[in-house]
Amino acid sequence: MITEIEGLKFNKNDPTEHIQSFLAAGVFYEAEMIKYIQEHYKGGTFIDAGACIGEHSLPFSQVADKVWAFEPDKTNYDNLMYNLDLNFN
Repeated sequence: MITEIEGLKFNKNDPTEHIQSFLAAGVFYEAEMIKYIQEHYKGGTFIDAGACIGEHSLPFSQVADKVWAFEPDKTNYDNLMYNLDLNFN
């Protein structure tokens, strides 16, 4: 199931998973931190180590010049790639 938050699309294949439960409710996980960074930082490079499904990488892509997202877990990586494809292809 696809959800859209602030113009970004996310695949929710497991809404019982902690981070995806926030997306299922229509809000970002750590929403206050994301909002703060979006409002106070423009440009530069954002590095997301442990990117999970892109719940930080995608919002920061709206303000950063470049985003590097790293995710070691295969399931999360596959979801991250799917979410990137939803938003950039």
